[in-house]
Amino acid sequence: MQRRRHSTARQHGPRRRTAGQRKDLREAIQLTLISGAFVAGGIWALVTGSYVLGLVCVLFFSAGLIFGITLWVGAVRPRREPRRRRSGRSDRAFGIIGFLAAALMGLACCGIFLAALAGGDADLFSARYPRPFMLVVGGIGTLFFGGGSLVLLVQALMSSMRRARRDE
Repeated sequence: MQRRRHSTARQHGPRRRTAGQRKDLREAIQLTLISGAFVAGGIWALVTGSYVLGLVCVLFFSAGLIFGITLWVGAVRPRREPRRRRSGRSDRAFGIIGFLAAALMGLACCGIFLAALAGGDADLFSARYPRPFMLVVGGIGTLFFGGGSLVLLVQALMSSMRRARRDE
């Protein structure tokens, strides 16, 4: 009677993704596609003449597009050795991408705030969203996304300074 050998990933190709990994990949693809559709809509709004709305839409959803692509790449190429400490290069790249996404969203919210403050573009918000509401939304978004991007930038700078001191 022969013993059965345990199959390994090398003998039969790459391992199948777990349910959690498939869910992460599906969510990353959905975020990328939806953000891409809104960026295209923003570009269409820019072309047709609604400059403020188009610019805000492109800025806000391009941040989602960047983040979605980052998550997609991370979900497609999962780490092979999850127990080891994460490499500094991937942490820095993810921090830079997070900073860019937060900064773009902060700029978009600042655009909403400034457009509502100027109050000139009547079809920008319509009667559905009154001007004081858009001032509050734009101000809070600018505060949190703009402030968040500054926090990410300061953390990255502090981390690089610590790393430089440690390497000396």
